[in-house]
Amino acid sequence: MNTALFLSCFLVLSAPAFAWQPDPRVKELTDPAIWAHRMGEMHIQTEPNAEVHVQQTRHDFGFGTALSTGMFKQDADESVRAKYFQLLIDNFNCAVIENAFKWHQAEPYQNDLHWTTVDAMLDFCDQHEMPLRGHCLFWAAEKYVPRWVKDISDEALREAIANRIRVTCERYRDRIGDYDVNNEMIDHHYFENRLGEEIHDEMFRMAHEVDPKATLYLNDYSILDGSHLDTYEKQIRGFLQRKVPVGGIGCQGHFLSPTFPSYERIMESLDRLARFGLPIKVTEFDREVDDEQQHARDLDAFFRICFSHPSVRAILQWGFWEGAHWKPKAALYRKDFSPKPAAEAYRNLVFNEWWSDCKATADSGGKCTVRVFYGHYTIETDGKTFSVDFPHQEKRKWLDLR
Repeated sequence: MNTALFLSCFLVLSAPAFAWQPDPRVKELTDPAIWAHRMGEMHIQTEPNAEVHVQQTRHDFGFGTALSTGMFKQDADESVRAKYFQLLIDNFNCAVIENAFKWHQAEPYQNDLHWTTVDAMLDFCDQHEMPLRGHCLFWAAEKYVPRWVKDISDEALREAIANRIRVTCERYRDRIGDYDVNNEMIDHHYFENRLGEEIHDEMFRMAHEVDPKATLYLNDYSILDGSHLDTYEKQIRGFLQRKVPVGGIGCQGHFLSPTFPSYERIMESLDRLARFGLPIKVTEFDREVDDEQQHARDLDAFFRICFSHPSVRAILQWGFWEGAHWKPKAALYRKDFSPKPAAEAYRNLVFNEWWSDCKATADSGGKCTVRVFYGHYTIETDGKTFSVDFPHQEKRKWLDLR
């Protein structure tokens, strides 16, 4: 009989006393999938009967946010920015550029390039080991196309598109890992109307040629509630059949109406998209509702559903602080930086229910096995400390720490 000590090692602290309560049905439906898809086994070899302390320091799954342009400008209020940055560091492990990267802001006039804010964001994210998404190379909506672009000929437009891709992807090669290539192509068709449907394929192929390591995403809205799902599936299928280098599926999640999609609706949407075999990211989540308790319940349910699905790689919120949020009621933190119930719901999931921290004793052969959430760990045993990465691709990790 194997005498290795087996622990289902994830720490659930005493249940916080919230005014709101998680939907028990959603929790019951998602917990088994979360345990199956988001946890793996660490097999540790140490000295006989040694104490082992396994502490998670970071998630493998992406829990991210959009970065406010204003907070990264040099003239921002230092005391406000310090509080904003601290919440950013304390809550998130990845990020997306909210506005500063978009063509109409990065190049408002032809060859007048504005990279200062993006560079500041990248420097901050590099310092704190937060992967940063590039949103977006192009936006298919005409009102977000630079004014100067609208005034040039079709031939010049094609050249401008190639130049935007070349300059941007060369500048940020190996620093930005994901790009939303042409945002919201379901309802918006500016570039297609001028240059033909094939321009979409060309955008992806040019970006892939300049930076073949970057993952190129589609990104659109009204997907997870099913409204645009059929059209999105058709679009993705067409790209893949034409062998366009689409590497990921982006689903926005701006839930701004009083109603909220059901568990079944969101899960069906994710299941259908997962058939393409590409990673899925929730790229722009927020929930705007007057009732703060309902906000917390809906956030809790949404995160449980998405975290339980094996094809989802990240959930990025579209901001977190009321003072720098396009929908202030959807923020996690109020203007005075105090947490709303939704912040408590978020932190309870990410740093309590889905956070591993445990102590164990190895058997007489020096073996113990622990089951933990995928992520980065500090392991202390026999007077030594080890730093260990445990990504989801590994499923099991064998560690000889003698």
